Amino acid sequence: MTDFEKIQSALEKSGVRCNLRMSDPWGKGNEYDVIVGMDAPDRLIDKVFDALEKAGFSPGNNVGISGDMSGPGEIRTIRINGGAKNYW
Repeated sequence: MTDFEKIQSALEKSGVRCNLRMSDPWGKGNEYDVIVGMDAPDRLIDKVFDALEKAGFSPGNNVGISGDMSGPGEIRTIRINGGAKNYW
């Protein structure tokens, strides 16, 4: 199972609505972004942290959590549990 699939599985089990983006913006290996939507509540962010930790990942180590994301090097983006939503 790839790192992308491990993160995807953990987030699906958590029930968190988000998008998972894989990119290689600097040509140095894959980076993963969990996109939760603008102004996402803290409890949702906590669920993402918990899911990532259970899967063996920690934010900041090739995994980021953000409200929205764009940029170079996008390889793949998927919606999980309905996808990210804005909370304002």
